[in-house]
Amino acid sequence: MRGMQIAAVAAIALLAGAAPASAKGESCGTYKSNSKYKRAKIYDVKNATCPAARSVAKDYDRTFDPPGSWSCKLYKGKTRKLFHCKDALGAHLYTKGVGKKR
Repeated sequence: MRGMQIAAVAAIALLAGAAPASAKGESCGTYKSNSKYKRAKIYDVKNATCPAARSVAKDYDRTFDPPGSWSCKLYKGKTRKLFHCKDALGAHLYTKGVGKKR
């Protein structure tokens, strides 16, 4: 079900004229995180729209269950990096914690 929601968000964003993030990578802002940081930043997004990347990141951050065709992996150790996700079509995103730890 969530996979269909993510696909719908991506389709709506494309129809509305939202261009995919550049091939070089782009930042898609921050969101309220459930991690050890209050906020997380979505950075280095490739081949995905920002609305789709935000939806995937927020969903995975909340449930640890990647939506649809996406797969995600957590970073471990002493780093601000939280997780990265990629899908079967080559899109990917990376997240990191911003601000103070909880």
